[in-house]
Amino acid sequence: IQLAGGFEIWAAVCGSNLATYGGCYICVSYDNVTYQMMDQFIIGNARMGTLTAALAGKAGAPGIDSTNTLRVSLVQSDGELTSGTLADLNALNALCYVDGEVLAYQTATPTGANLYNLTTLNRGAYGTQLEMNAGHLINTKFARLDNSIVKIPFTADRIGQTMYIKFLAFNIYGGALQSLADVSPYTYILSGEGATVIAPTNPQITSAFFQQPDGTLQPTLTVSWTASTDPVFDSYEVQLQISGAG
Repeated sequence: IQLAGGFEIWAAVCGSNLATYGGCYICVSYDNVTYQMMDQFIIGNARMGTLTAALAGKAGAPGIDSTNTLRVSLVQSDGELTSGTLADLNALNALCYVDGEVLAYQTATPTGANLYNLTTLNRGAYGTQLEMNAGHLINTKFARLDNSIVKIPFTADRIGQTMYIKFLAFNIYGGALQSLADVSPYTYILSGEGATVIAPTNPQITSAFFQQPDGTLQPTLTVSWTASTDPVFDSYEVQLQISGAG
């Protein structure tokens, strides 16, 4: 996810033993050797699970989908979902992630233990229209995007690198914290559009001829422009194409 000052990885985490899992600390590395523990920690499980039926794509522009039903199981995390208002739907307050698509729902109807039908959907939020159009298969991963989501920041210069993430669990009493050696890392290759370069302005080309000692004339072109002020890089590449007769 791209932010004004950089990027973030969002992760949904739940314990393998729901009866004893209390939460986790997050440790990050770029070489799988030296890990840094982040300031944040997560209490409890993210509301995550899978789709129990396929979700069809929505034709047209992102927005309200009153036709399709999102059927989900949160058995994996023992999660619960509640309904909201129309205002909540329009404000994307009940935000969810489904296989690349970000969407919200208005009504959550229980169909069993930790099973729900989500209806009146606000589809394709935050530029995820392509994923909305494609639809989603049964057993696709689902997560409710709330305060239980881990958010790991990184900067544009890290794009293309591999991030190693370890989630060190503690129990429901806040003790028995796992060590780094106890946990295998999750890996993720960082991606993003990178920095957006503002085009330079006021390009100018001037030409002149300089007489060489042997009497020949040497043509010279001078190229100038007003550089963009943001972002600032260590170096730039300038490409000049000259076309025409002569």
